[in-house]
Amino acid sequence: SYHPYNYSKTFAEQNPGFLSPLQMLLEMRQTMLDNGDDLVKIWASEYGLPTSLNADQAVAYQNQLKFIKDFLNVWGDGLTDAQMAQLPAEYQELAASWKDWVGPAFIYSLRDRLGLEATEQGSFGLYYFDEATSTWKLKPAGQWIKDLLDAQNPDPTDPLAALAASLQKLVQQVATSIQAVLQTTVVP
Repeated sequence: SYHPYNYSKTFAEQNPGFLSPLQMLLEMRQTMLDNGDDLVKIWASEYGLPTSLNADQAVAYQNQLKFIKDFLNVWGDGLTDAQMAQLPAEYQELAASWKDWVGPAFIYSLRDRLGLEATEQGSFGLYYFDEATSTWKLKPAGQWIKDLLDAQNPDPTDPLAALAASLQKLVQQVATSIQAVLQTTVVP
């Protein structure tokens, strides 16, 4: 499990003089390989950017969108050629096999915490509470994720079918992982 938070640089953005979240991930993977954990995938079990860090709400919402979009695009698709070229040479081979060893990614959190939305911990949500209408509304990052999911599920009117398809995919991934472990650890 990895929580690649960084409030000043996006996930894939290089950070001269410091390890970027991406480089930390690649170092973790190399450590796993060095210790025989090559069949274990790394999950990003929390990621996000609070919107309380900037007094200008529009800027804060756009920053959250930028960070989440960068993270999910890289996590889901791997690095672009330009991002790969920026990596130090020792990380490039690992990054090339990205899809073989990354697992699911999770965004923290679905909605802001009422009463705490002006704080760092209270403003990670993809939804904010609109007091004028007393309703929850999507922030731009939430809308981008919704649009991304809608494109993958062309029939958003059938949420049970979408849930079933997601669960089926998850079960298949777990079964494949278990089968791989059994094949390497059990003598036939």
